[in-house]
Formats: sequence, C-alpha cells, structure tokens
Amino acid sequence: MPMDAYPMQQLPEERFAVFVTSTTGQGDPPDNMRKFWKLLLRKNLPPSILSGVNYAVFGLGDSGYVKYNVAAKKLDRRLAALGAVPLVERGLGDDQHPSGYEASLDLWLQQLWIALRLKCPLPAGIEQPAMDETSLLQLGPPKYKVTYTTTP
Repeated sequence: MPMDAYPMQQLPEERFAVFVTSTTGQGDPPDNMRKFWKLLLRKNLPPSILSGVNYAVFGLGDSGYVKYNVAAKKLDRRLAALGAVPLVERGLGDDQHPSGYEASLDLWLQQLWIALRLKCPLPAGIEQPAMDETSLLQLGPPKYKVTYTTTP
C-alpha cells in the first residue's frame, strides 16, 4: 500500500509496521510518501507516540547517486525518534550491485522473519517454514501452464 494511502492516525496503534521506500531525484521521498512524511515531521508529535510500534525499513536505491537511499535512512531515524523500536537493522538495496537490490533484500527478509517469529511465535503444532537458502530458491508449482500450438 502506498504510504500516503495509509491512515496515519492508526500508526501509533499498530504493533508491527514494515516500510519499503525508494529515493527519487536528489534525495526526495517518492510521491506516494510525501503526505505521510510531512505528517511524521510535525513538531507537535510527542517523542513517544510510536513507542508501541515495532518496525522495519528497507530502502530501494542506487549507490551511483550522492543521496543513496536517503529517504529510507531518514524514515528509519524519524520512526526511532518517535519511540518506535526497530525489529531489524535498516536494509539498503542497491541497483548497482550485480544482483540488484535483491542481494540485500533476501538477507534482510530472512532477518525480518526471524525477528517477527521471536515477537509472534507460531501457534503450537504449526511448523516453522524453512528459511535456509536452498528452501528459498525452490520454486513452488507453477500457477499457469502455457501450451504452444501451431496451426497447419
């Protein structure tokens, strides 16, 4: 969901929040985050307004730019300044990496799932999903079947 579409007044009531954002132009937040960001920057917000929120931030960026992932870095700092507690260290994806932003995202997601399972254990009798690299690389059954035909 775009950050601007999220009802900001609900954020202090959330137990968990995961943010993924890019940086545009010369260090600007993306258009679909501007309203959200403006509300987060209000000076009249109490410093502990987000004290019950556990959060994670992942940035989509390009280290070829001077202000690499600055929107994610600022968001992470602002959430912490308002009392939110990070679940994992901020993740920074880089389009310049040979594997793209996925190189950082895969490890970050593994860490996020582990942190979430510590805070929210699965009910008794439910098996933990495999999170090792081999399991993550296995593809599930295809959703579609493509059949090529030729006309005589």
